Amino acid sequence: MKNIEWLYGIALIIVLIIQIVFCFAFKRCAEGKGYYGAKYFWLCFFFGIYGFLYIAALPDNSSGNYQNYHRISSSKLETMVNDDNTSKNNGWRCKKCGKINSFSSVCCKDCGEYK
Repeated sequence: MKNIEWLYGIALIIVLIIQIVFCFAFKRCAEGKGYYGAKYFWLCFFFGIYGFLYIAALPDNSSGNYQNYHRISSSKLETMVNDDNTSKNNGWRCKKCGKINSFSSVCCKDCGEYK
């Protein structure tokens, strides 16, 4: 009888390790979609397959999302604001070809280089 209890303990530890590995994998999947935080790990840990399905069904939120703005450090923000690549009146200057583009454009009209 003691051997069976010992095997149950080992099986439980193995199942928990596998569960934790899957939780980390699906947390990375959520981060790839633009959702950050430990809540996605715990969601998978406590709800199991339902948490995995929830994360798999999350829409892609990585482009232009408000949750990523808090990830910008203050030094990075200062460099973005004080970038010598911008012209005060005309727009931003392309690093590759030197053409001045409007602030609303994402890439250079001539060479296609991104800001």
